[in-house]
Amino acid sequence: MSASQKNLTKYWIYFAVSVGVCLLSFVVLPEWCWVTFPFICTYFVQALDWM
Repeated sequence: MSASQKNLTKYWIYFAVSVGVCLLSFVVLPEWCWVTFPFICTYFVQALDWM
């Protein structure tokens, strides 16, 4: 397993946590839901190894 393969799991976990925080903030404070979008997009792109 190469070094880049190991790091992808970490980014998938960060992505899942970011989506969870987004859903939680959408329920609790919907007006602040947009704050999580940069984290979701960044970690998704890193998890796919596009960046």
